[in-house]
Amino acid sequence: METLELVQRIIYGSQAEQEQAMQLLTAEDDRAAHYAGLFAGLGVTADSRVDFWCLDLLWRHFKVELRRYASQAIPNLLVVVVNEKLRVLDRAVLALTATGPLSVVALLQAIGATTNASHTVTFLFAIRESRQYLHLYAKPVLSLLSTKLADSDEQVRWTAMAVLMDISPLRPRFNEQMNPSDFEPLYGSLLAVAQNSALHKQDDLTAQYIGLLRQHLAN
Repeated sequence: METLELVQRIIYGSQAEQEQAMQLLTAEDDRAAHYAGLFAGLGVTADSRVDFWCLDLLWRHFKVELRRYASQAIPNLLVVVVNEKLRVLDRAVLALTATGPLSVVALLQAIGATTNASHTVTFLFAIRESRQYLHLYAKPVLSLLSTKLADSDEQVRWTAMAVLMDISPLRPRFNEQMNPSDFEPLYGSLLAVAQNSALHKQDDLTAQYIGLLRQHLAN
């Protein structure tokens, strides 16, 4: 049975059909064909649920293949991440992260290559979700994010600030393999960006960042 047909049964079928389709999709004998079929199914219909489930299945059930074939999977996933028509950003980022450390390298290159502010924002948020690998590329990651604090686009500046804050020791889920002292030279710039943003719009997250930064810098 074709991969796309199985995906549609998972979405629209009865419980028995859903269970059978899942078993067929993840059967060892056909894994390679269905892995390729899930990628081939992205964007081929107008049904965003199909795209969602293709990515969800890749992320949940084909992590081994995503990492094994990362160099082939990553370019396809980067296209999906910035495809606004698909509207499945969260699952695309999860699948991208599942490819392993190479996802960070690819995102750094993508950010450096794009002139599209919206794409930059999306790629920056995707880097945050790869935090478990960031210690492997701490210097280039922090260097690139710090340059984006001075970007001409306000949303890019805010996003770079938010990502730096969220991967910093000031926030939960800090990657303990990173060096906390590497963030110290950035806190002043982070506070400046956060305060400038607060002049234009009020939101709880920015206010929280400002509070954390002021408390840290006062110590």
